[in-house]
Amino acid sequence: KKLATYAQFTTAIPQLKNLVTIRANTIKTNPAFQQIHPSIANTQFATNGQVGTAPNKSQSALISTNVSHVDGIRAVNLYYGSGISGLFTKVAMYDDGLNGDAAANDGIFSASIPPFAPNSYVRYYIESFAANTSNAASYDPPGAEHDVYFYKVQADPLAPGVVTINEIMASNGT
Repeated sequence: KKLATYAQFTTAIPQLKNLVTIRANTIKTNPAFQQIHPSIANTQFATNGQVGTAPNKSQSALISTNVSHVDGIRAVNLYYGSGISGLFTKVAMYDDGLNGDAAANDGIFSASIPPFAPNSYVRYYIESFAANTSNAASYDPPGAEHDVYFYKVQADPLAPGVVTINEIMASNGT
């Protein structure tokens, strides 16, 4: 059921464009939208100090990232989950020199992801909040929760053993 004719619609297009332009300018000049967001860089995972080395089923992965903001940082969180989809678990990341980062207040925040089963995919992302009045937030990667970092837990090594031959099949030509 049409509410207007096509001629009425085409006549109203300039008014609609003007309304959208005014609204966009109002949003762009709003102080809440002009806040500087925290900077997140160099996010990486490590196992036993080896950057980029996937953990095995009994090892945790240490996630570290550089986070900064001119007003300081209120909080940094790590979200992780197993599999290619599903819920995330949230843990706080710290810059205290005690949780895997080199020194307190060096701008490097870190937290650990606990062990997962062999061959599991573990996905994760970072969330940070500035210590300003608007609590400006940033995410790494920028498309989180849909674009995430991930690693695959190492497979169990094959146990050494003796090879046993229990059948023989001839490859006769006639």
